[in-house]
Amino acid sequence: MNRAFANLDALGSFIGRIAKRERKCDERARTAVASTLTSAIQNRLGKPSLLLPRLADSTRQRRVALGYPADTTLLMTGALRESISHATVGLRETDVGSSSPYAPYHEFGGSRKGRPPKRSFMASTAREGDRGLFALYTAEMRKLLGL
Repeated sequence: MNRAFANLDALGSFIGRIAKRERKCDERARTAVASTLTSAIQNRLGKPSLLLPRLADSTRQRRVALGYPADTTLLMTGALRESISHATVGLRETDVGSSSPYAPYHEFGGSRKGRPPKRSFMASTAREGDRGLFALYTAEMRKLLGL
């Protein structure tokens, strides 16, 4: 596409419009990726995983006594799952995380006795879906920019 501009102001205005459109498309594409990742993390909770350490026998017994299945790792009341969300931060960043005070203990493990071992559910889900998330972002940008 060849364009002629009457002056530098017209060229600057044109570049500004393209940049604004690209930023809006980028934000929408990042939101789509973050929403997909948020759902993937939420869906992972409560499903048996060979990658996560087995629950302690005392934890399994307590879960059964409370009426929950013994092996649904990281899911009891659903509060942790419901605390996972995403938000746009700044021009080029979207955060996915949990507002639960005990999410870090599961994600990173506890160093003191009685704290759970590391049961990464956020970072590991993101790593597993890394290529798919990049492909989703690229597809969203192409669609939004009309490419």
